[in-house]
Amino acid sequence: MREIHFKGKRISDGQWFEGCYERGPGDVIRIKWWNQSYHVVAESTVGQYIGLQDKKGYKIFEGDILTNAGGIYREVYYNTDTAQFRIRDFPFDPMTGNDTIFGYNAEDIHSFGYEIVGNIHDDPDEVKHG
Repeated sequence: MREIHFKGKRISDGQWFEGCYERGPGDVIRIKWWNQSYHVVAESTVGQYIGLQDKKGYKIFEGDILTNAGGIYREVYYNTDTAQFRIRDFPFDPMTGNDTIFGYNAEDIHSFGYEIVGNIHDDPDEVKHG
């Protein structure tokens, strides 16, 4: 069975939390890791775990920015038209529309040497130009 969980950035202090996702009272979005307390997170920051890890063993989530030894930056996103997690150039240029189906094979991630270098919610300009 595959792991289905999410991460989101807590509104009160910007800390990231991982776990189950739910819409709570007052239409707030909450993340809870099994038997811990709920954390109210910004809905725009919630990303789903895609079931793969980068070359260092870190879980890859929707919204993560990856790079490889060639210095190519990619954003992980969910394509609703094809119902797939995909990667695309980061920053994305809608004129070229360069995106790629994200192979569901951990060997692909490791063979291309992808690793997480940030995400689209925490200073994305720093990732590309830092």
